Amino acid sequence: MNSRALLTALPSNPNLRPNELTDVGSRLAAMQSIADSGEKTQSADKEDAHSPATEEVLASFLKENAAEVESEKTGHFSQSEQFMTMRA
Repeated sequence: MNSRALLTALPSNPNLRPNELTDVGSRLAAMQSIADSGEKTQSADKEDAHSPATEEVLASFLKENAAEVESEKTGHFSQSEQFMTMRA
């Protein structure tokens, strides 16, 4: 059960057993923990998005893979894929 809305509504159910109530609470806590860590990761990603180190890694990648990037632009890979599907 992964629905936050459902897990939030379940504790108000009078037929819920104590062990089920505990399980619902722990699942909600786990969901909140995951959501909190995701928010921290997203904010860290935003900070790193324009850092000089990130720009340097990107520039290095593009330099090392310039031929492949250019091939994608000119369509060499798509032409060879078309050839392979014609042979099949």
